[in-house]
Amino acid sequence: MNRFVGRNGRINVLLHVTGNSAQVSIIDNGTGMDSETVSHIYDCFYQADTSRSTAGNGLGLTLAKRIVDLHQGTIGVSSIPGTGTAFTVRLPIGGESQPKSTLPT
Repeated sequence: MNRFVGRNGRINVLLHVTGNSAQVSIIDNGTGMDSETVSHIYDCFYQADTSRSTAGNGLGLTLAKRIVDLHQGTIGVSSIPGTGTAFTVRLPIGGESQPKSTLPT
């Protein structure tokens, strides 16, 4: 059981590859998010619902977005409260793509 999807919840992972990109979609039928929450999900340390007893630091989506950006990809989300959430990551494939910058060592 995921902390955002209940006992009867589903999480689907889909992969679609085109000539020059790969798209991964992660779709659940969990609690969903309102538009205010969606507007902050990539903010460092942001946690939407502090009333839950779930652990987290609010770093996961911030890091995911940074990694996707470094690889010249996109990450997006659509969500409906009470219905679920869909994240889509699109990354270029093929060729010798290089990150836009490097991470500190």
